[in-house]
Amino acid sequence: MEYVLAERWISNIKIPNDSQIVALTPEAIYLLEKCGLAYSTLEDFYSSPDVRGDVDKFLLEQLQWFDRFDRKLGDLFSDCPNNLRLATTYYYSLKYLTDNVILCAKILEKFLDLVQVEKIYFIDRVERKGAARLSSVPMLGHEHPYYDALDNSFKHGRTPLSQIIELLCIQRDIGFERLKYKSVLDPFYENTHKNKPTRVSRTISIRNSKNYLVDGFHRVTTNPRFVLWRISKRRRFSKGSVFVLSGARSLVLFLKDIKNYGYTIQFRYGLFSGRSRSTRAALKRLDSFDKQTHRKILEETAFSKLMESEILSWVNEQSNLNVSSVLESRFRFFVFDICPVLIKKVKDYVDQYDQDHIKLVVAANIWSVDDHAAVAACRLSSGTSSIGFAHGSDAYECKSRFFYMDRQYDFFITPSQLESEHEDGLRKYFQYDYPKVLSFPYIFQKDSYKSRDSHNECDVLDVGGRKLVLFVPIIYDTDPGRSFQKNQPFPMEYVNWHRQLATCFFRLQEFFFIWKGRIQPGQNFELMSSFINDNDYSNVRFDSGTVDKWIPQADRIICDIPSTVFFESIYAGKPTIALYRRNYQLIRKNAKKTLGCSLQEMTTTDEGLAIVKKFLFDRKEKYIVPAVPQSPFDVSMLS
Repeated sequence: MEYVLAERWISNIKIPNDSQIVALTPEAIYLLEKCGLAYSTLEDFYSSPDVRGDVDKFLLEQLQWFDRFDRKLGDLFSDCPNNLRLATTYYYSLKYLTDNVILCAKILEKFLDLVQVEKIYFIDRVERKGAARLSSVPMLGHEHPYYDALDNSFKHGRTPLSQIIELLCIQRDIGFERLKYKSVLDPFYENTHKNKPTRVSRTISIRNSKNYLVDGFHRVTTNPRFVLWRISKRRRFSKGSVFVLSGARSLVLFLKDIKNYGYTIQFRYGLFSGRSRSTRAALKRLDSFDKQTHRKILEETAFSKLMESEILSWVNEQSNLNVSSVLESRFRFFVFDICPVLIKKVKDYVDQYDQDHIKLVVAANIWSVDDHAAVAACRLSSGTSSIGFAHGSDAYECKSRFFYMDRQYDFFITPSQLESEHEDGLRKYFQYDYPKVLSFPYIFQKDSYKSRDSHNECDVLDVGGRKLVLFVPIIYDTDPGRSFQKNQPFPMEYVNWHRQLATCFFRLQEFFFIWKGRIQPGQNFELMSSFINDNDYSNVRFDSGTVDKWIPQADRIICDIPSTVFFESIYAGKPTIALYRRNYQLIRKNAKKTLGCSLQEMTTTDEGLAIVKKFLFDRKEKYIVPAVPQSPFDVSMLS
């Protein structure tokens, strides 16, 4: 049997007769159905618990792998400080990168084990206009848009599925061919969404940031996503200085408290948005480092030895396949481009912290090389501590996140006591002295969420007297997009569930539903937006904006998973449920006990639909969580 694996579909593309089509993306599913063609999906041949296996065992092995990687990089870079662990500093990016490749290899292996294949035809996704191909460019310049992010989710170039299936076909002596097509829009394809331009912010050098501090917290824009500060000349306080790496709405009240406690606040000017991910702005902070200089630090033979060492062999072993060719360009990029810059910037930050007597470094998010260096430098500076903030809240029992979030900081602040107990338990379990875990609901405070005036800027939706229900789904993406941890199924595993749920919503005409999608950077298609529009579901509206305007208006709120929006709804006092699947997601015991009826387990689609219907017609008081426990918090705890 011959199979056509399609990340994209073109209506007039020619495929062999009697071949079976496998849709790899929601976009391919949509276009194939438009053409009236039968297809299957990879999800028909596997489930994410099957390919993930024993996640705790994998984590322990991966931590040992990071230790070996740190030692190898320490040997390669003679100027690397002894206690700077280069690979561990980039734990999240490297874990996401390697996990994605390993999972794709396991998925495709299961597929090939279950079908009789004579030949595979592959249709790649459309390359984005002007996108650099990491898989073919050995050394990328600083102009590359994903420089700091390492492009570990393969947004550019061929996806892991595309590259690995070819390697598997070679290994198993299966014919392989890529089907070519012109990169033009198909008549069936619609650009359902257009991305907003990226906000590029100006940054003051750390050398100059000492001349500024936050003096008051005056909002000069009505857009709650951007908080602009008034600044004045620096004043001396007895408590010391706090350096703010990035801004977010959840930090507003924290910075007020810490300023009132007597700290001077320094910050990088321009990083006011909670979405200050502009890698282009981050690149401007790297222009002082000569690329040719740091390239000479390593010889090509040194990198070759690294690729031939146990570092790549462990990944190959986990993949049951030699995936070195898939990872080489990104590993090369990390070693040649990121590590030397990271070492230099860490040293600069240590000098600056010591010179300016920086006591605390605050980070809402860590994205760029500069961010990683600023946080890592705190461990090398004798008098400086770092403070990290949880990006949100959820209910998962997830050990691996401790290492790419909490472990990087000296203090870690969670939104509730539920997370605090869990994270502190993981610290003790892995026998770490840090971080000191504290909890305070800055992200859910009245001033930063419930009383925001964003919903007053929008017209209240007229739903004809019906009850307004907000549904917040999981985020779709092309690749598995998940790591080795049981906190969510893969996005493609939700396709059938979401389509049946939307149909269920349409039949409940006494309600009006907001389907709150989310458009990712570079994304121009969302399956459920097209599905809802094509079926003319008049009482279901797809919206890709923020949830801020909908939570105050909603009568009830449904979440696919117990994510941050779930807790935002709880703190807003709304009747809320979140669904989870026992085999796919490990839920904390304290969350089950505290959240009651608002946290619901589903095992089948029919069971999930029944839970949703019961929630919509049941007494709303049953689904209002009275109070999420909070720990006492005072700024003095950071001393």
